[in-house]
Amino acid sequence: MKQSEYKFQSDDQSLIQGLLDKYISIPIVKILPKKLKPNIITICSVFFMLLCSLFTWIAFHGARWGFIAAGISVFLYATGDNVDGIHARATAQTSQMGEFLDHWLDSINVVIVNICIVFVLHLQGWVMVLYMVSMTVALFATVWKHHETGIFFRAKIGTSDGLLAIVILYILLFFYFKTPAFTYNGPLKINVASSLAYITILVSIITTVSILFSVRKNLIEYLPLILAMLVISIWVLTGMMNRLVAGLLIYGINIPVHGRFLLARLCRKKSQYRNWVISILSVIGLVILFIKDNFSFPVETYFIYTALVLLVLVSFRDLFRAVSLLGSRK
Repeated sequence: MKQSEYKFQSDDQSLIQGLLDKYISIPIVKILPKKLKPNIITICSVFFMLLCSLFTWIAFHGARWGFIAAGISVFLYATGDNVDGIHARATAQTSQMGEFLDHWLDSINVVIVNICIVFVLHLQGWVMVLYMVSMTVALFATVWKHHETGIFFRAKIGTSDGLLAIVILYILLFFYFKTPAFTYNGPLKINVASSLAYITILVSIITTVSILFSVRKNLIEYLPLILAMLVISIWVLTGMMNRLVAGLLIYGINIPVHGRFLLARLCRKKSQYRNWVISILSVIGLVILFIKDNFSFPVETYFIYTALVLLVLVSFRDLFRAVSLLGSRK
């Protein structure tokens, strides 16, 4: 696909995206220098998500002002994430590389912000696992639909809506962190923490099902992801994996998935081997669950670190590949 033929198409059903664009994003774009590269905005916005994780850690360890700072960081990230595309279209700077960076970095930011939420709400057990898995599958469904149809889908309760809810949550945590209402205390204890988890699970399931019914082809693409989610869930629920590692693996698997689909559509470069690699690693992980006691060393620990290293290597390989193939495309 030549750059001259490139056109980004979207199906935006978000409940609040129009308002955010009208009152925040578009006014900001009007005062930005026209020569400013949209990719600069995209990359800078990621800095705010990194700050969010830092401020969340600070707040988690006693300095509650960190929650306000984290909420501001999420808001600034969300604003930058919306502004870059509008600025690109307004200044005729839309590009395939810009789309790759935007969605590839979004898949990383999802890992950061949602692991933070898991910790600050103290989510545990099967509710935590279902929260993470359902969201990951919904994110996969969104990028999968984009890959299959060429149209980027934003659900009625989509990314911007979710980020705004997280900003509000951080403000509330400034006042109510570790109070009974904002601390998950079991699946039958209905409070703010468990309600947010259940609402997220429900929205994620509805999003996934609606996409499945709207596309209805190549559903086998879901099998490696489902297998990986199943194995990781078993590891977590049997106590073989802590929350941080579980979050990195469950959410992180979407990074190479995003990279694979983006490269296939924008660069015409297929990476079919990834489904096989994910499936084989998942089967090995399941086998380790039953034979780990036969080893004199913690084989499960080495396997987890190997999986995380592979995740990082493959993800950055996609970035370098995209820069090489798309960075200079006119």
